[in-house]
Amino acid sequence: MDPVAALRGFGGVAHRATLEQRGVAGSELARALQDHRIERPHRGLFVLPGTSAEQALACYFRARLTCVSAAAAWSLPLLEAPEHVHLEVNSARGGRYARSAVREATVVHRFSNHEPGPWRVPVLRAIDVASRCLDQVSQLALVDAALERGQIQGGDLERLSITPARTAAFIRAQADPRAGSIAETFTRTCLRDAGFAVQSQVTFPRVGRVDFLVEGRVVVECDGRQYHSGERQFQTDRDRDRALLAQGVPVVRFTFADAVYRPEKVVAEVRKVLAALEGGRN
Repeated sequence: MDPVAALRGFGGVAHRATLEQRGVAGSELARALQDHRIERPHRGLFVLPGTSAEQALACYFRARLTCVSAAAAWSLPLLEAPEHVHLEVNSARGGRYARSAVREATVVHRFSNHEPGPWRVPVLRAIDVASRCLDQVSQLALVDAALERGQIQGGDLERLSITPARTAAFIRAQADPRAGSIAETFTRTCLRDAGFAVQSQVTFPRVGRVDFLVEGRVVVECDGRQYHSGERQFQTDRDRDRALLAQGVPVVRFTFADAVYRPEKVVAEVRKVLAALEGGRN
């Protein structure tokens, strides 16, 4: 049997033994390798060109991509790309892998309720397992993005079983499908934790939607990880800010780094603007 056709039937990646059971001869594998129609990233493992390293490792260890690695594979937002490939197996599975470069590249999560299936776990499962490796706000950012894209529904959050109970309660209370970025999740959370009333994605006449309206009086905008450096977008942002100010609504704009790494600055600046508005009333 043609190795390429066989690999396509297995989703692009398979062990030698699996291919041989399908009727692929060793000589055919060797010829396909020589012709660069297939690749061998690890001993005894064959893949079609273009197969991701994560998918190859999941198959190599007969595991499933999970946690932050699966979140990345589902295009959910992470502050940093995973340093290791996170894999999931059943906790009853025995055996130890000898230390090797390929083993050192992985983090293995073992669960009694692990279910076999495609190379990456479903979105909700990835988010749930990510509680082992992320702080609760970073995990909330995954939830916000998945809700916004329709990858999960609000009711699905009741099925979080790996996430600690306190964190799960926080996520259910704070999740917001209107969040447009990881920076917005961090900003919304720090402002609410500070006791401010925060509305997301409020629409203003002649301006459109803003990221947040705080205490009904101050607009807070979050610039993305890649700041609006283009001249046109820069000008648009300033035009919006002036239009809001003309309506009596000041704007406080924060960078991605402010939102994620300096929440105390976000809270202090917003509190300062609110205090100034209150002072202007007296």
